[in-house]
Amino acid sequence: MRVAIREQLAALVLFAVLLSLAIISIPTWIFVHNFVVGVESDGLALTATLKASEIASQLELGQTICSTIASRILLQQAFADFYNQNSSSPFAKARADLQTAMGVKGGINGVLQARLYSRNTTGGDHGGLLSVTGAGVGNATDNIALPYLTPDGSRVNLSDTQYGYPLSLYPNITYTNLGYPNPYVPSTPAFGAYAFPNVNLSTGGGLVLGPLVINETFALISLTIPIRSYAISGFILGYMTLVLAAGSLSDIQSSPEGLGSTGIVLLVGPANPSNRFNVSQPASNDTYSPTQASFKNTPVRFVIPPIPKDGQPDRHSSRNYMDGNWYARPFSLNQFPSLAKVYTRKLSPLDNSTVDLSTTNEQGVPVAVGVARPATTLVNWAVVVEKAKSEAYEPIDKLRDILLGCVFGTAGLVAILIFPCAHLSVMSIRRLKSATEKSINPPGYDDEFDDAFDEENPSSGATSSKRSDRGFFATIWRRIFREKKVIPISEADAHRHVFKIPGRVEVGKHYITDELTELTDTFNSMTDELLKQYTSLEEKVQERTRELEVSKRAAEAANQSKTLFIANISHELKTPLNGIMGMCAVCMEEDDI
Repeated sequence: MRVAIREQLAALVLFAVLLSLAIISIPTWIFVHNFVVGVESDGLALTATLKASEIASQLELGQTICSTIASRILLQQAFADFYNQNSSSPFAKARADLQTAMGVKGGINGVLQARLYSRNTTGGDHGGLLSVTGAGVGNATDNIALPYLTPDGSRVNLSDTQYGYPLSLYPNITYTNLGYPNPYVPSTPAFGAYAFPNVNLSTGGGLVLGPLVINETFALISLTIPIRSYAISGFILGYMTLVLAAGSLSDIQSSPEGLGSTGIVLLVGPANPSNRFNVSQPASNDTYSPTQASFKNTPVRFVIPPIPKDGQPDRHSSRNYMDGNWYARPFSLNQFPSLAKVYTRKLSPLDNSTVDLSTTNEQGVPVAVGVARPATTLVNWAVVVEKAKSEAYEPIDKLRDILLGCVFGTAGLVAILIFPCAHLSVMSIRRLKSATEKSINPPGYDDEFDDAFDEENPSSGATSSKRSDRGFFATIWRRIFREKKVIPISEADAHRHVFKIPGRVEVGKHYITDELTELTDTFNSMTDELLKQYTSLEEKVQERTRELEVSKRAAEAANQSKTLFIANISHELKTPLNGIMGMCAVCMEEDDI
């Protein structure tokens, strides 16, 4: 394969440029890529951790409010009067006290309803011992429409009416006689209160039900805790459920800090109404972590509906809030790999978050997520800060485009510049090659058979310049339409050995002398010397030819004189010579003369 020096030089320079750019670009890409990934990961993790901390704070605040109300003296006295049957209306003062407490704790934005339950099967039913709605809740000013209808099809508001207490926020308590005396009051049998199988209301700090979503910006949540006696430490008097406004959860979800242009906040929890995983398959904690294989099929749900940002595609369209309660439709953890990681990794006191910049959500949409769990025992929720994968990788993609643009742009510019430079650089070599091809005939050389011989023997070293000068098409034309000369073999053999002198290389002005310049000068000197030597040799040959011509004429004259001499004296010498020859023969035959 023949590759010209010009192309070789250009390819060599391009390779050197690309290699240099690669040496710079690859470390830059690796460093900046890792840096950007680290910054993006830290941002997602920090945002998820802060959101989880806010949610944990809101839950802890609700728990504190419940504990404060449960410790009110009138409330505890009402339970004592109820069990001791000291009054026909033991909860009359407790009702007024609860309404006062609910009014102090925030009205429509705080505690909205309360319900008291017995510690055992004594008295009450599924509606509890006492149900109270905060003052002003349910009137024309503070009207909260519940997301269901009465049996007759009318709308229901949160109020102190039959249907004004949402059933999903109040536990259906089942009492179980444990079969032994209460350790705090031995005269009383011990009972266990269960809202769901294996969900004991006296453990875990309380039971969270809900949220019950009212609209995109407001929800209700309930917290059920045991009311412990201040007189007998540890003794449970009963249970209390408070319905709280959970608009703060929606506020945390819609807060744009740290979300970028496509980020949203998702609140995910177990599919169980208790907001906790089953006791047989709990989530990880600081001492225990389940395997992903055994936990990946656990169902979870969105606690509050995912709300996409305005102008952004809905990455959770199958669980859109506008479709009703479809947002709470369960899905398995293996559909959202990052959730499976955070629920199966041991909790750390410093960092409970996990980050994945290249994953998918439950719909298979490519996303980047940061996941963190609120530091609370009330719920097993997880906060997911999710943004489009394209946004997370936007700085990396931009860096990639910049580096590729610089590399190939520089390579293209160098390619544009290097070909003219390479052409100029090899011009001397090309002139030298052209001069070698353009051989000249020495003085006295007959070019009669040159064309025919060139056509018959294209491999001849003396034909390159002729074919180059006349061109490809001219050669074809000559081959087709020109009658070829028939060259005898002897003449062809002689013609093959004819010597031809290379022509001189044209040398222009130059300011720098290099090897090519010296080679050109040497080549021209060689051509001049060859021409000089051939001219000198030709003169000597001509001189020798003239001398031979003179000698030839002298020999011819002597030969002619000899011929005339013999012709003139042949008769005068013939008779005496014959006699002499005869006498000589006789003498030679005689032995004695």
